[in-house]
Amino acid sequence: MRTYYSNLFISAFMSIALLFSCTSEEVIPQDNDAELETPEEESPVEESADIDLGDGTVFNRDNFITSFNQIRFDGEVEDFYLWSYSHNKDENGNLISSEINYSLIGEFGNSFQTVEHISEGNVILSSIVKGETLVDYYQIQYNIKYTYDNNGFIIGSEIEYTRENSTDISINKWSYEYNEEGLLTKATLLESTFFEEGTQSESFELKYNSENQVIAISRFKNNEEFGSYSYEYENDKIKNRSSSSPNTENSFVYNYTYDSEERVASLLLKEIVPQLNLIEEYENTYTYSSDTYEIEYSKNGLLDYIITYKSKEVRLKLSDYTYDESSNYISLDKRFYNEDFGYSRVELYEGTFETPELVRAVNYLDYVIIDFINIYKKSIEIYDSSNTLVYTMILQQDNTIEVKDNVGNVVNNDDVLNEYKDNLEYGWYTY
Repeated sequence: MRTYYSNLFISAFMSIALLFSCTSEEVIPQDNDAELETPEEESPVEESADIDLGDGTVFNRDNFITSFNQIRFDGEVEDFYLWSYSHNKDENGNLISSEINYSLIGEFGNSFQTVEHISEGNVILSSIVKGETLVDYYQIQYNIKYTYDNNGFIIGSEIEYTRENSTDISINKWSYEYNEEGLLTKATLLESTFFEEGTQSESFELKYNSENQVIAISRFKNNEEFGSYSYEYENDKIKNRSSSSPNTENSFVYNYTYDSEERVASLLLKEIVPQLNLIEEYENTYTYSSDTYEIEYSKNGLLDYIITYKSKEVRLKLSDYTYDESSNYISLDKRFYNEDFGYSRVELYEGTFETPELVRAVNYLDYVIIDFINIYKKSIEIYDSSNTLVYTMILQQDNTIEVKDNVGNVVNNDDVLNEYKDNLEYGWYTY
């Protein structure tokens, strides 16, 4: 799989049990004037009152929700349109938890990240955000502390990031500004330990149309313009997104279409490279069923790979196509996943696009998941082109590998390891 292409699209693209009986409503980031919905059988929750924090600032539940819905705690402010938010309250109307939904793919993106709000005297002091990351599918946790203004909007956050199986903690500190309608107009990274060479000042400035929709974002690093983004809408959905940077002449244009359930049906990305007089076209096509969805990734008209998902964070299958110079002869790598992202089987095919033939297959019987990048395989089976078991390889406690043939006899390790070296290079570790 091509790393550039994969990261380009996957980056262009967090469930907590409720402690009390609660209500839930969907909130769209730009729709700040909408009333919060409650079930008909319950009395409507009264408008949130200000709670004096004693320093000239207040906590206000409704304004907390309004500002929370507009803040991207991963710093990817320009991707605001990918997300929607659900909020859960207890019987007294106090906010106890939230879900951050990858709304582009409908219900398959629900609860992509989950949020537990930590309160004292009905004032939310901090939150714990758990879930996946878009780029590399690591489990990640954010611990967020808030500061508020005299209207109860979030004007500052201190975010601690920790990743599964890691003791490293990174801290970002942000400030936020709003207009009179409560719309986020500026987000500024004040301090960060992500950067080895010290804090790099970074900020985003947002502009809106008369319908309170974001139409432009300017990005700055160290007070210099770093990138600009523009947005066009159709039926309240993002239709086009364009981006450019003064540091490169390249620009990008995203075009979205949607199905009847308002899920993305296709995404066409054009990368314009004027210095090479070149336009690269990448297209994602989405197909949905009742319990899975599939994305076909193409580049310049050629199918690159296909991924089948159970949900946004659970892959089931990946088919990766590689072509020769004529684009006629291919190798096809099919990978089947367990729901924890470990491979259960990999199949290698070669031939024409219409009639690929199986070359070999590998079943993974036992493995230890270190993280998504490192999955240590302890036992594998290798099959030939007729899908017949040829060898079983078993990792011993002394880190040697025992190889057995299909009737259980131990065979020469070196011969087998040399013959299936390519399999083992990507077979023992996920890359």
